[in-house]
Amino acid sequence: MGRHNNFQRKVEVLGFVDGDISLNWINDAGGKVINLLCKGSLRHLEKQLKKTPEIHIHDVKNILRKAEMRDMEVNIYLEDWSNGMIHSEEYVFYLLDSLKDENIQRFMLPDTLGILNPEQTFNFCKKNYLTGILLFTLIFMLIMIMILQSPTSFLQLKQE
Repeated sequence: MGRHNNFQRKVEVLGFVDGDISLNWINDAGGKVINLLCKGSLRHLEKQLKKTPEIHIHDVKNILRKAEMRDMEVNIYLEDWSNGMIHSEEYVFYLLDSLKDENIQRFMLPDTLGILNPEQTFNFCKKNYLTGILLFTLIFMLIMIMILQSPTSFLQLKQE
């Protein structure tokens, strides 16, 4: 259905740093956008995957190359990013710096556990390193909040 209506790039599918297993099944199902779950904290990387940052980045870059060969878009979803920023900020910056020039559509920096308060989030986002990556995301989120709270007011503002 999605393929016939040209929706393949409108559906994003969660995939993993697992060689090409996720890429293959998403591609075989007709998907064209993968939200690649990467480890956003050193603790998760070392405890769950038992990998070094260098090996993880190498594995991510391999997936990026394979996705490009399949004409797939990739977003990076940094799992446990909020804990990463609190406990292993250097790792987060190293990871982002290593991937910033790759063919990545979006970096998603979730606080899935809700451990950050708004002030902490703002402080992390205003850091010079993250400003470029997060500025668009923050502006987009603010616009979406405005639209959801008052769609009519937003449309009138846009027309002026």
